[in-house]
This record gives sequence, C-alpha cells and structure tokens, in this order.
Amino acid sequence: MNHLIFLPKLFFFGNNQEFRYETKEEQEIVVACRHLIQNTIILWNYLFISNKLSEIEDEDEIQKSLELMKNSSIMIWQHVNMHGKYDFIINLDKPPFDMDKINSMIIK
Repeated sequence: MNHLIFLPKLFFFGNNQEFRYETKEEQEIVVACRHLIQNTIILWNYLFISNKLSEIEDEDEIQKSLELMKNSSIMIWQHVNMHGKYDFIINLDKPPFDMDKINSMIIK
C-alpha cells in the first residue's frame, strides 16, 4: 500500500477533500500548512526509527530491522492522533531523541 497517496487525505477529513477558502492566497496557505504537517510526520518517523536503530547493539538485529523497513513506508501516520492536543515543549534534561547516538550510527 502506498501511504503517499493516503497521507494528504488525512488532512481533509473535515471538508471532504475540498478547499473552502475564497482567495488563492488563502488556499496556498492551507496547502503550505498541510505540507508542513506532512513533512513533520515524516521527519518524526525518520527520527523515531533512527533512534530505535541506534539502541540496537547486535549487528544482525540491525540488519533484520533494515530488511523489514525496505518493505514498508516512512509515510505512515496511523500513530498520529490528528484530533489530539500537542505539547511541543522540549524537556532539555531528557530530549526525545539522542541525536549524538543517531549521528554516530554507522549502517553497513
């Protein structure tokens, strides 16, 4: 299943996939916001998966995980609650991702 096709539909659940804005400028703002949300979900997925991979110590297990990922899509969004309330305050004492560990990862 190609999630790239279904991801944009997610952001139109309230308007039956129609723009309800009068001016071209308003429509462009909506499209830009939709793209920002889509890219944010994709970035989160990449960071989450990279973080999980960086925690695996066994090389064989890393390779098995990578093989599984080859048959999936980074475009998934089922784990995102589109009707939720979001808190974007980052706790600097415990950031959500270990970027040093992710950046030092070497995938063979």
